[in-house]
Amino acid sequence: MKTLNYVLLLVAALTTTAYAQPKTATQGTILFEKKINNYAILKEIYANDPQAEANFENYKQKNPQFEVYPYKLSFKGNSTLYQPQEDMEYKSPIGQSTSNNIVYTDYANGTFISQKKVFNKQYVLKDAVRSIKWKLTSETRDIAGYPCKRANGVLMDSIYVVAFYSTDILSSGGPELFNGLPGMILGLAIPDEHVTWFATKITIGSVQIKESEVPTTGVPYSLNEYKTFLNTLTRLGPVKKNVIKNALF
Repeated sequence: MKTLNYVLLLVAALTTTAYAQPKTATQGTILFEKKINNYAILKEIYANDPQAEANFENYKQKNPQFEVYPYKLSFKGNSTLYQPQEDMEYKSPIGQSTSNNIVYTDYANGTFISQKKVFNKQYVLKDAVRSIKWKLTSETRDIAGYPCKRANGVLMDSIYVVAFYSTDILSSGGPELFNGLPGMILGLAIPDEHVTWFATKITIGSVQIKESEVPTTGVPYSLNEYKTFLNTLTRLGPVKKNVIKNALF
């Protein structure tokens, strides 16, 4: 009887240990939802405009508060591919200029290739993976069924970023050009720009990131060259500053 009890205890201990081991995924797909709060953006842009109240109320009657765009991030080893889930209709200059992105990132080589579209013209950016200053915190939350930890970051020296990453997914990637944490970024918010990205569904399993999916078509730029180009545009009007910031995320 003592022997049987010992065996049962041993099995229970081994089972508990097995279940205690963290899930560590190396490949799969993540569906993201990008959300832009246009009401908040326009309210700030027209804060000093005497006609702002009437214009803002007119805009609200014709347009929803949020623009929502679905994306898919495929990850495998040291590579990720982020792209729209479907052809999307854009409701504002910010959405049109910042939400039709395809981003391929090679973390082994520290490089990315990104295809962007502005006024129906495509551009391809090739550059080194962006360095973001992150500070890890003890705050946690669940996103799409995965436990995540919070990190606060600073982008381009002045833009405050809040990210939630999961160490259950062995990748330092995330949506768009965001990266550099000890796990996959599943939630992201830029409060001052009123934009968020959050995972809605995660599927773990074998994926193929095809060479044909890596963007190649478009006017070639580095990240800094693209920023210089955006500054020359005049068609963006009062939202130009917001578009430029969002386009560089």
